[in-house]
Amino acid sequence: MSKTTKIVLGVLTFLPLVVLILFASYTVYQIASFWAAQDHYMPMFLFPYLGYALPFMFLFGLFNLGLIIFYLIQISQNNFLDTEKKFLWIVVVIILNNIMMPIYWYIHIWKEKLQEPKLTSTFKAHEPTRTRSQEF
Repeated sequence: MSKTTKIVLGVLTFLPLVVLILFASYTVYQIASFWAAQDHYMPMFLFPYLGYALPFMFLFGLFNLGLIIFYLIQISQNNFLDTEKKFLWIVVVIILNNIMMPIYWYIHIWKEKLQEPKLTSTFKAHEPTRTRSQEF
């Protein structure tokens, strides 16, 4: 993967986390400013805000779902991970996707290893067979 592709993928990977933090910060700011105003019509002011935010968050959720699917495919095709680590990464990316996708990107895509891929089969390389000694 070229360095430009890695950078673009990194920006797209960090984008959901940044948008989530900004959206949560703006929501907390709006609620705090409504409480500070001491207006008894406070809940009515949230409806126009949600009218703009919900379609944006729906589209961004679809983008995030596509990114999760991309990373699940990327993890399953990573030959540098053994089966247990692949399973662990898949479970963690599904559960904590916005946090773990940037970590996976940094470890396995940005710092790509130039070593031999691990064997994913359960068979080990040929080991010398041990013979019983003839001691009685």
